[in-house]
Amino acid sequence: MSAVPVALADAIVADLNGAAFSLALTAERGYVLPVKLEGSTTLKAWVMPAEIESEAVDQETDGELHQVHVALVQKVANFANATIDPLIQLGEEIRDSFRNRSWLTEELDAFVEKRDSKLLYDPERLRAKHQFLSVITLTCRANREVG
Repeated sequence: MSAVPVALADAIVADLNGAAFSLALTAERGYVLPVKLEGSTTLKAWVMPAEIESEAVDQETDGELHQVHVALVQKVANFANATIDPLIQLGEEIRDSFRNRSWLTEELDAFVEKRDSKLLYDPERLRAKHQFLSVITLTCRANREVG
């Protein structure tokens, strides 16, 4: 049985890899963004468990808020609107795809409560490394049996 943050990130990866978005992407779970993209122009979604907030619901159950970052990363040739606009659109599609999303399995009882894009794109990384980076944060509520 996986820890809740791992099970949640794996469920998000499976959803992303199984969805039909306007741009093809490959999602993977990890803990840090790659420093180099090795010249690849493949669009990646890195799914990273980020934060947990817990409080006791009863003697046997904790209610938890999990934040999971979905980082969209792609090496780009230029900064033209025609290059960047579709990536911004993809971020919106991903946020929309997790609206009202829930998971109920043996390992996971969770639902998406909030979807944020506080980093719509990183202009520094775009300019310095020719890498598009956008971070979507999914805040998920989960119950976990303790003890």
